[in-house]
Amino acid sequence: MGITELNNAYDLLKNNEGGFFKGEIEENLIVEAEKFLGIKFPKTYRFFLKKSGCGSFRSKEFYGISSNNFENSSVPNGIWLTNDERKNADLDKDLILIGQSIEGYYALDTSKMDENGECPVVDWHAGANRNNLEVIAEDFGDYFLNEINEVI
Repeated sequence: MGITELNNAYDLLKNNEGGFFKGEIEENLIVEAEKFLGIKFPKTYRFFLKKSGCGSFRSKEFYGISSNNFENSSVPNGIWLTNDERKNADLDKDLILIGQSIEGYYALDTSKMDENGECPVVDWHAGANRNNLEVIAEDFGDYFLNEINEVI
């Protein structure tokens, strides 16, 4: 689980056109993003950030790190967006926004981090009851693979 699905998604990306990703992100910037949000990223999301930063594949956007400007940026900078939604929409401090859903955003729920350093992906929108968020994937790797498969 997790890394296997993430690698499977990257294999699909190699064999299909329509993707654009920022590219590798330095470890120190990932650590800076974690400190800024006051949260530890799950392993598969860290792997994605390190390898790709952020980006898109066809109609799917994957939020991550586009620059070190976490205070004044825009999508696909998920660190900026997470912080902005914390201030303006009461986003819980344990959620990290990683993509857009139909009614809101997909988020990593780090309050449910497991012993392997992974957490589920949930569907969040402003005003959502924190205890009733729909789980849409077991971890970021599963989410990433599902999203890529959806548009192939």
